[in-house]
Amino acid sequence: MKGGVAMMLAALLHAKAEGFVPPGDILLVVLSDEEGGGNLGPVFWSRSTRTSSRAIREFGGFTLTVGGERFYPIQVAKKQICWLKAIFDLLRKLPESGF
Repeated sequence: MKGGVAMMLAALLHAKAEGFVPPGDILLVVLSDEEGGGNLGPVFWSRSTRTSSRAIREFGGFTLTVGGERFYPIQVAKKQICWLKAIFDLLRKLPESGF
């Protein structure tokens, strides 16, 4: 994600240096917690603000239509915790050749 954030920031700084004036505000919103479920980052942002009408994201570039409305997905929970318990019974599985 750090590379994507650096590229988006560089693009905004370049646009400003070139004198680009957008028709509205541009917000660079860098959210965390996507690997832990997103409750403190993307979920909080999406529930607490309705100021954005367009979005550029780190991934994708697609929209979805839900109930006739255009929807810009925000990625949450890219990685999850999955606890495993491994039981190794090596003594019964090893060949008798001295291993």
